[in-house]
Amino acid sequence: MAITYNFIADRRRDDEDNAERRDTWTFDADGTTDPIDWRGGQGTLQLAGSLGGGVLSVEYSGDLGTTFTKGHPDIDSAQGAAETISLNAGKIRLRLEASAGASLTVILS
Repeated sequence: MAITYNFIADRRRDDEDNAERRDTWTFDADGTTDPIDWRGGQGTLQLAGSLGGGVLSVEYSGDLGTTFTKGHPDIDSAQGAAETISLNAGKIRLRLEASAGASLTVILS
């Protein structure tokens, strides 16, 4: 399993809590990302590449990462996909399952 992760915060804003953030993951096989803190509200998932026939899940935890449940319907197509998520503050992670030859980049902003 190989998942790479990159985080960018837009430091142009004076208030760090309200800085624009962009989390980027790259998948080339099935796997689950490490959880990230989600401050709550809406965000956009942008997908590029191929899921390799797999399914991408957004998982949410409202208890600091102890228990995760599905936070958004499964995504099974990456062709120019953009999905809006709306979750309370907590932790989120992504899971790619049942893929073969995935080459997927996911950006959460």
